[in-house]
Amino acid sequence: MVTAAVGYFAFCAMFLGLRYVILPNVDNYKIDVSRVASHMLNRPVEIAGISARWYGLMPELQLSGVLIRDVHGEQALLLPEVNATLSWSSVLGQIQLRSLELISPDLDIERGADGRLYVAGMLIDTKQPDDGQLLDWLLDQPEIVVRSGLVRWTAHQRNAPALVLSDISFVLRNGWRSHQAALRATPPAGISAPIDLRADFTHPPFLRKRADFSQWSGKIYSDWREAHFDAWKPYLDLPLKLAGGEGALRMWLSLDRGVIENITADLALKNVSMTLADDLQPLKLVEVSGRI
Repeated sequence: MVTAAVGYFAFCAMFLGLRYVILPNVDNYKIDVSRVASHMLNRPVEIAGISARWYGLMPELQLSGVLIRDVHGEQALLLPEVNATLSWSSVLGQIQLRSLELISPDLDIERGADGRLYVAGMLIDTKQPDDGQLLDWLLDQPEIVVRSGLVRWTAHQRNAPALVLSDISFVLRNGWRSHQAALRATPPAGISAPIDLRADFTHPPFLRKRADFSQWSGKIYSDWREAHFDAWKPYLDLPLKLAGGEGALRMWLSLDRGVIENITADLALKNVSMTLADDLQPLKLVEVSGRI
């Protein structure tokens, strides 16, 4: 009884301190937050402003003008607006969010001439082991939303202009055993219609790591229409030397414990040519469609 009373009054004191002391003056801590973020990411991080309000009984933080720079001091990731609703379970030690919303993020992804991949100015070394803690944390948040995003992809190896995907929307909803995601992105005019990806997965309970995809089962759906093959050539190595015209692909992929169980695809091609073998002449197709 005494322990419960002490815990109750401690929680009330923390709530009142957060309500009347910390949150009203949260903008005073933006320099400290920027310094900690810069140290964690090993990249310069700037934060223009921090404000706070209450979402019911949960505190919500709004960050504005979050900027991460690359090794050359150039913009690598800009987050004009970030809304994070904190869960009270964060008092147990690890930051837990009720929801995370990113408004109009601007992200740069590059593959250098040496083949190395950089995301938001940070090297992604696929050869180094990864403990997966960040991905596990993301998969533990109830909801993550991206609105009106922009991604700029530059592949220096291909000597191609940057590919800009705009009007990106993304939703990730995580449950105890389930994960649903939806992504929509718009390529430049004349390349293709918006790209649509969706996923719905479940996994066994009590996984040591949520990001153990070898235990995931579910489906992935993709819809890619009005793809102009010549326009994609600078960015993709197309199969069968596809050229000219346009195509569309809708695909359903089923997985069971990380193993592909079934693939179904609806394919449509119009006014294209393809080369089935190097010693054969290109095959020209006026229109073809079917299900694989």
